[in-house]
Amino acid sequence: MFSTLKKWVAMLLFTCFAAMQTYAGSHPAAKYNDAIVKKQHKVVKGFMKFYKTFEKGNKEKMHEEREELLALTTKYLTELQAIGDYEGDNALKESAIALFKFYKSTLETEYPHMVELIANKNRSKEDHAKLEAFKNDLITREKQHDDHFEEAQIAFSKKHKLTLIHPKM
Repeated sequence: MFSTLKKWVAMLLFTCFAAMQTYAGSHPAAKYNDAIVKKQHKVVKGFMKFYKTFEKGNKEKMHEEREELLALTTKYLTELQAIGDYEGDNALKESAIALFKFYKSTLETEYPHMVELIANKNRSKEDHAKLEAFKNDLITREKQHDDHFEEAQIAFSKKHKLTLIHPKM
């Protein structure tokens, strides 16, 4: 089970790495982009830490990490909602808000159920199927949000003449 879990976690995380930082570091538009992307990268790192708890299957530790990640995601969502548009351009901010709302929703809804299933050492075939269904649904939905965020970021960079780079996570 855990090798399958590691595979889908890797696929889920792969979709998270779409966000890019800008190359023109001192340009105000670059700072705006990077401020948003840095929040997303911190949340992705939080997900990576959360997913590592799946390996041992300790329910208390998984819930603890999920709660910490939920608090971070909620904090950053609030911060994103408070920032202004960049010169009337709100597409990047709005796509980031949608992505963070997705993260928050999954941490409140799907992941608590998944933690219970992962922690159950005597999972039935039905439980494995439920876990697989959660995985497939999350991957599909996250890809849609990630694609939208990446599209908004590319459009923002073109509009403001920025060069995007993929930072190392």
